[in-house]
Amino acid sequence: MSVVVAALMVFGLTSAFAPAAMGADAVPAPSASGSPLGADTVPTTDALPGADAVPGADAVPGADALPGGDAVPGADAVTSADAIPGTDAATSRSLKGHIDLGAAGHPATAGDVTITLFGWIGADQNEWIHYTQEWHPDAAGDFTLALGQFDYVILQYDYTGTGNFASAYSGEFLPWTPGGNPGGYHLTKPVTTVQTVLAVGGSITGTVLSTGLAAGTVLTASALPSEGTPRTPRFSRAVVQSDHSYLLTGLPAGTYSVEITSTSPNRASFDQSVGGTAAHPEGVSKTLAAGGQVAFPPYTMTLEGQVSGHVDCGLDCLEDKRSAVSLQAFDPPTSTWLTQAAGPLLTITGSEKITFTFTGLLPGTYRVAVDYLGDNNYGDLVTEPFDLRAGDSKQLSLALVRNAIPAPGVPSSVSSFITALYVDFLNRRPSSGEVAFWGAQLANGAPRSAVAAGFVNSDEYRMIRIDAAYTTVLKRTSDPGGRVTWLTEMQAGRITTDDIERTFYASDEYFLQQGGTRTSWAAGLYKALLGRTGGSAEYAFWAELAAQHGRPWVVSQFWDSTETISSRVSAMYMSYLGRQPDTGGLATWVGVALALGADQQRRVLRAVGAALPAVARAHASRVSGGAAASEAGSCRFVGSGCSEPDEHL
Repeated sequence: MSVVVAALMVFGLTSAFAPAAMGADAVPAPSASGSPLGADTVPTTDALPGADAVPGADAVPGADALPGGDAVPGADAVTSADAIPGTDAATSRSLKGHIDLGAAGHPATAGDVTITLFGWIGADQNEWIHYTQEWHPDAAGDFTLALGQFDYVILQYDYTGTGNFASAYSGEFLPWTPGGNPGGYHLTKPVTTVQTVLAVGGSITGTVLSTGLAAGTVLTASALPSEGTPRTPRFSRAVVQSDHSYLLTGLPAGTYSVEITSTSPNRASFDQSVGGTAAHPEGVSKTLAAGGQVAFPPYTMTLEGQVSGHVDCGLDCLEDKRSAVSLQAFDPPTSTWLTQAAGPLLTITGSEKITFTFTGLLPGTYRVAVDYLGDNNYGDLVTEPFDLRAGDSKQLSLALVRNAIPAPGVPSSVSSFITALYVDFLNRRPSSGEVAFWGAQLANGAPRSAVAAGFVNSDEYRMIRIDAAYTTVLKRTSDPGGRVTWLTEMQAGRITTDDIERTFYASDEYFLQQGGTRTSWAAGLYKALLGRTGGSAEYAFWAELAAQHGRPWVVSQFWDSTETISSRVSAMYMSYLGRQPDTGGLATWVGVALALGADQQRRVLRAVGAALPAVARAHASRVSGGAAASEAGSCRFVGSGCSEPDEHL
């Protein structure tokens, strides 16, 4: 079902209940040789228009009793029951009536109409209860209903004959008020005879083709009433015939759209509206006069597409639902982009990404928009347009870009680079004065790699990494003494943050957290450093090596493995360049990590990201997965450096 019409309700009642004996088996099949509605071949002058058998081969017009209750317009609640209580009591109320077809003087018979009722239960319940006990008019069109102790009732008339008449409710399903409901009956007042006429039904015709659907797929057409069109107990539905045609009957006057349902043995069913497009999946609607007929345009049913992906933006854009993702479709007649749906955002646990998925999409041209709803940290994002063909599944990797902090006399490309350093290394945005300071250093000839190295070797960055090691590995905050000790060692050049994390993984504290055995400790390393589980034989293998060489030696084997380094390199690519690494780049940076360590790798990779052409980075941050995205990084910050090809971050 399309993303726009998925929530449309049809014909009054949903599947909360179903009237007994109201299925297709209770409906006489129409004659294929019947005359068209209103033709001159009606057998007698007293015959009614619409009384002829409805043509349509195997289709049973109006044969489906619409089940349900929750969608009754205006009702607080609707439930169902089998038998009406209190009908044997002396005080049981009754209601007499008469029902005609098409016009007064043309009585319905037992085979034409089935009558059930809704009773209002007030006090604490405030709900309509649908009773599936059935009545039928006699040969003269008269009926008498035993209604038990109900004060307020609404009758349901289901036309089950072979002609074309509209089923109906006697009233509206509103919470009962002292003044009563239009068409409902207040049985404490004198009610002797109810006169009802079921109107001649209108009909809808059309044709449906299909492309790409599996063999054996069955297409079914259904009439959907628009707002303001009377709801009826009958859901007008018909199977599309072998000549691709459909005929829907028993419809009261009003405005309708037509929904086509595809059902196949090997695929979940899905719905599309006739006339639907990527920009207007709700399709077209037409107005049907009382007893009239309208033809809908031919429609081709296709496989539906899907767009999904993730947005990389940093944890601060995930907080308090600060980001909103929407899907837009291009509407050629108006040359405008129309929003189709807002995607639910799902945070990937332990990641700085949010995911989105849009399904049920018709072929057309789309784009995805990401709106940052927080302060001015990030700019909004709109992808380049892309075409979605029938059945396509499109994957997008997007990255929001932060707004650079400006400073007097500092070019926007330089302020963007400096802002990126502060956010990437220090997890904060710089002040204008800090941007001015580093801008002056660069203006005086300092290379960008040297400026990046200054951040990596700063005490502020070191303290961040020390605290992160405690949180990531030991799952606790750092203690003051430990922070000072580690910082002193780093200032002296004796250790790096890599050394701190490896020490923590080999520590007794981490060992006990993982279960206190070498086997459980090895399983913890698989999960923490490789991001996956291993087998029992693998855990036993590393447990034995830990017994022989010690835990620090085992941690080093994990830490320096290609698998672990590849994971760290991929995370740095997404953080600094806004994309996944290509095969050659991954191999190169794995070697750099082995030679220099993670901190210096970050410095070098950040400097490389700053040297990439800004336009290429900007494009890659919009849509990852195409040729451009595989060759370029991310424009991390908004500024003129992201729009002019001769400037860099």
